[in-house]
Amino acid sequence: MDNEKKETAIQNGQQLKEKGEIVNSIIDILAKNNLSIAEAKNVLYVASKKICQQIVKSSS
Repeated sequence: MDNEKKETAIQNGQQLKEKGEIVNSIIDILAKNNLSIAEAKNVLYVASKKICQQIVKSSS
């Protein structure tokens, strides 16, 4: 059981790191395109709507 908890913690840490890298990449893209805060917010809103429409498969 302890090994399962350790593995889960490692996986969670890796996912958190990957999410942080994605966020930083998105910020870099928005900054390079010289978008205003309002424009960036609109881009992120549209992107999030498209993501929510996608079918997500989970592996268990």
